[in-house]
Amino acid sequence: GIYSLKSRKFTLKTPPVVCDPSCGVGSFLAQFYRKWAITKQKAIHPVLVGQDKVDRMARLSLLNLALFGIAEAKVSRGNSLLTGSPLDAYIEKCDLILTNPPFGAKFSCADLSKQQREFFPNLFDYIQNRESDIYSELLFLDRYFSLLKPGGVLLAVLPDSVISSAGLPAYLREKIQEQFTITSITELPAVTFAQAGTRTKTCILEAEKRKSNNSVVFMSKALCIGYE
Repeated sequence: GIYSLKSRKFTLKTPPVVCDPSCGVGSFLAQFYRKWAITKQKAIHPVLVGQDKVDRMARLSLLNLALFGIAEAKVSRGNSLLTGSPLDAYIEKCDLILTNPPFGAKFSCADLSKQQREFFPNLFDYIQNRESDIYSELLFLDRYFSLLKPGGVLLAVLPDSVISSAGLPAYLREKIQEQFTITSITELPAVTFAQAGTRTKTCILEAEKRKSNNSVVFMSKALCIGYE
């Protein structure tokens, strides 16, 4: 994520905006800031934006970031998939999104139909013409592209079904590939999140908000996580 920002010019008045729309306790944002400081770019403080629908998580995130010396993080409580949250102020303003969205939760198209097209740019027409449910990971993926500014980069841990399943995931993949550049896909071992209580197959998707130029997509498979 930091490498993706190195080629872009930032100033004290226009620092990079780094976002996690489902931030939990803020681990992604905290580790980003730590690595950013190590690269000796302390003069430019990134704007860290986080949101979580659970109030306790949002408060823990602020505490976690404070332990890293980050006193001005913009972390709030809100549902990132529904209109009216503080995250709405960052549509097309994020330079980098580092995230791991909730998996498996379902939202009905009826509840989502009130959102504007800019909220779900690729799923809007599907939502308006269906009465079925949509899994949260697909909605979050579409939401990320609405938050990224042109040239912005997404790095997200997603369930393998988003990359390989037929049906709506395939529909969304086709839409994304028409408008955005997929840079890399890294398959992770099933044990990656075993300590968190799940063995769901996951992958890391790296994408950029610019039209695809038919460049090579780097595909990789991690055979282990480095420890037992």
